[in-house]
Amino acid sequence: TLADAVILCANHRLARHLRAAHDRARAAAGSATWAPLVALTPGAWLDSVTDEALLAGAIPAAGAPRLALSGAQERLLWEAAIGASAAGGEDALFDVEGLAQSAAEANDLCETWNLRPDADAGEETRRFLDWRRHVRRECQAHGWLEGSRLRAWQIRRIAEGAGRLPAKLAFAGFDRYNPQEIELARALEARGVEVVELVPGRESPGNVFVTVCADRRAECRMAAAWAAERLSAEPGARLAIVAPGLEGVREMLAGALDDALHPGALTPGNAEMPRRYNFSLGAPLARAGVVDVALRLLRVAAHPRRCEQPEFSALLLGPYWSAFESEREGRARLDAAMRRHLPPRFAVPRLSTFARRFESRGLSVGRTLRHLDALAGMDDRRPMQRWPSAWGAALADLLAQAGWPGERGLSSHEWQARSAFLETLASMGGLDAMLGKVGIVEACRHLSRLCRERVFQPETEGVAAIEVMGPLEAA
Repeated sequence: TLADAVILCANHRLARHLRAAHDRARAAAGSATWAPLVALTPGAWLDSVTDEALLAGAIPAAGAPRLALSGAQERLLWEAAIGASAAGGEDALFDVEGLAQSAAEANDLCETWNLRPDADAGEETRRFLDWRRHVRRECQAHGWLEGSRLRAWQIRRIAEGAGRLPAKLAFAGFDRYNPQEIELARALEARGVEVVELVPGRESPGNVFVTVCADRRAECRMAAAWAAERLSAEPGARLAIVAPGLEGVREMLAGALDDALHPGALTPGNAEMPRRYNFSLGAPLARAGVVDVALRLLRVAAHPRRCEQPEFSALLLGPYWSAFESEREGRARLDAAMRRHLPPRFAVPRLSTFARRFESRGLSVGRTLRHLDALAGMDDRRPMQRWPSAWGAALADLLAQAGWPGERGLSSHEWQARSAFLETLASMGGLDAMLGKVGIVEACRHLSRLCRERVFQPETEGVAAIEVMGPLEAA
């Protein structure tokens, strides 16, 4: 039995699935108590083992890295390396953020698969190696480790005898093993751990049909119609839609499934109704409505002298800022007047004066005006330089003073998005060592990037009848 074993899974989704299946099986068997299944990704398990060994003194603190770099921290290092190597304004020709992301991914592949690129391979490879030397110097000087080198360090510590290990460990969901995973298995076996592979049962192959569609949209609609037809014939069926490049068709496929299965979801009151489908891939946190408004407010606070009309119009007409419920009509009238009488770009103090004039004529925008003044007040503090961690707290306070997330109670999904955003604000402290003290404009830029990179998926109850996933999750 694997109930007492540690199971290392290829991804978080499989780990959650195995834990849930274990709990359902124990509940069906009528067990009053049972130990939860330990199913984790290799990275999460290695972190837990080495952290415990550090606390127990089995690994000397002096030999441990001072900081295990997160993805955001590592990308900032690569951006600094690219900026340091560029000459004569050459960096302006490139998307430095995208280039840093690609370089970090290439470095991770080199470390994980023991690749040794040669500078003679070409100009691009030579530049990559220059950037990597810069990153390595910074890491060595500060005692930092990137994710791939941290894994190698953890595996060496386990091979040397550190850490409390299980009697049995299983790998699950891997279609191939990289050299680090092979080295981990060898180190565990050398220490007496029984290492096995968890192989799922194979069912007999079913029928295969191929249908040609005109385009992606037609393909999504046909997949949704197929799922609706199958569930109509067999309500208890569990289905999967496997979509290569799921990120590119997620919104299109969600719309098609709503049309086929939940036409009532089109009304605003049913936007968060339970769905019969579930996506394995979430959306960027920045796309959540309540988070999008928070980022818009911070952009206004960071640039109060050049506010764009469309930006501010979206704030006035949306529910997540200030007194939208009680001052809805006044805000709509203010928006119309702003479009008629103000230029496309204006300063926030000018808008405050403009709004006050209308308030004196009886327009109900008093609370909105007070929150607008809170945004305009940041103008006096714009030159201030702070650590990113201090900006995280300051921006949270500013949003509260400016009336975010509005006076209406939040739904479950909105509350979860707000909580994820506040966690992202708190995580800005991890950028202190990379950035040093910065101004509000730079702080808001990095916060927006963190929100774009963080994947958000609201938690739902129950098991969906249709799982929509990519090829890796399907395997």
